[in-house]
Order: sequence, then C-alpha cells, then structure tokens
Amino acid sequence: ADAFPGIEVVMNRHDINRDLQKVVTQRLDGYGPWGIDLKTAKFNDLRNPLEEIDGLDGYEMTLDVENYVSPEVEEVDVRNNELSKYCIAAYTPGHTFGSMCYVVPELRLVLSGNTLPPTSLLQGKKLRMDAQGIVTTNRAGVRRQADSARTFVQDYGDIIDMMLPSRGLLQRFPSPKDKSRRLQFLIQLLDEFETYEGYENMAASN
Repeated sequence: ADAFPGIEVVMNRHDINRDLQKVVTQRLDGYGPWGIDLKTAKFNDLRNPLEEIDGLDGYEMTLDVENYVSPEVEEVDVRNNELSKYCIAAYTPGHTFGSMCYVVPELRLVLSGNTLPPTSLLQGKKLRMDAQGIVTTNRAGVRRQADSARTFVQDYGDIIDMMLPSRGLLQRFPSPKDKSRRLQFLIQLLDEFETYEGYENMAASN
C-alpha cells in the first residue's frame, strides 16, 4: 500500500490479520459472488444485496410474531448481474481460508491465484511438495481447494478463455474442448493430492 498510494486493497475477511487491517480498504464478508461498481470502486454482493428497509430502527424495533408476514423478495438473477460487471470476485477457499478468484467477463479472463494449480503441470511437471509448492503452503486443506476449483469451473468455465495464476504465465485456452480438458486435468491433480493427504493423515494417526 505504501508503494502504491491511493490503491484499493480488497480481501476476504478470513485472510485479514491484525497487520493487514490498516491497509485493507474493503472487507468481503459471506460467500459472494461480488461485482465491482466502477463508480464507487467497491465490490457489492450480487447474490444477497443488502438494502435498507423502511421501518427498521435498530434495537428499538419490536416484532409482532403472530401477525408477521414475510416480505416478498424479488429473485436475484446472479448470472446477469455477474455478466454486467467489469470484474467478479468469487470466493474459493482452500489455499487460504479467504482465497479469491477474480473474473473479468469482458476479457474472458480469470485471475486464479492459487485456486487452480500452475498450468506448467500440463507439460508433465510435478506438483511440488516443498516450500515453493501449493500443497505445503495450503492452509485450508487440499479437499476444500479441490471443491472450490470444481465449483469455480462449473460456475465460470463458460465465460473464461484465459487464466493467469499467481505462479506461472498466462494460459490461453484455444478452444472450448481444450479448455475443458485442461481445467479438468488440473482439478484431477488436486483430487490426487487430496487422496495423498488422506493417506498421510491416516499414517500419522497410526
């Protein structure tokens, strides 16, 4: 933040420790997804937007339980909301408890962080287990990361043609068939390490 004055720092609340509290400009709560409002440079929840309700007055409000009628809530079209935004923030816990992916529909690009493994693995390289790998630095568990990766591909695979991970070069998907094959392969790698992690935990408990 000191190197880039005026920059907006957006993080999920699960990853904001005491040292980061003074530099984070927006905290994302809940499960999202969130879409950026370019006028305010803030991310808003696209699934459950919070609005002020007339008649609510904090703790002074009393609720007539017997005569209470649930207000009609208009169903939110999340996909149209997402596609209308320049950038979408998707909650993908696993590598950390607050891991996020950022999708730019207009560019058909995802900034995938560490949610999906490095695309260099597509050339036969191994998923490293040392300090430089994504497994030993995984805080929330490989199982959770694999679940997040599967959900992300299911929800956004149709609107991305490029992926930029935190480690590695920009990955372009030449065709829908090629994209599906590559993304499924990366998820398969996570599934394999999830199994490995299970065996390792069993061995440690015996």
